[in-house]
Amino acid sequence: MISRHANLYVDSGCRHRASAGDERSLSLTLIPLTMDDAAGLACVITDETAVSQLNREKLLQSEISVEMALQLRTSLSVIRDCANRIGNEQQNAARFANDIAAESDRLEKVVGGFLAEPAVKKAAAAGA
Repeated sequence: MISRHANLYVDSGCRHRASAGDERSLSLTLIPLTMDDAAGLACVITDETAVSQLNREKLLQSEISVEMALQLRTSLSVIRDCANRIGNEQQNAARFANDIAAESDRLEKVVGGFLAEPAVKKAAAAGA
């Protein structure tokens, strides 16, 4: 996207694929220069790959957090429903207790996977 700020022209949507195959996110800033009878243009190229990567990771983390919250809410609703039924129907208490245990196990796996993900990323980054 090219935008004009005062006498600056900025294109912050440049992508470049290096010969090694990795893609870089670049920002190109053009600054018009005039001095007496001479005119010119200064060009500044900024590598914004790290910023772009952080933004993508934040978006992904947000999506993961939403998905995890939905899974937690579903499991908690099942547990609450089973607990209410146990209070009302003693003859089915064993079945409801099994449902509560199953949902608790599922919650443990969801939360465990969510907590383990940063550790896996950190280990992968350390090995890279």
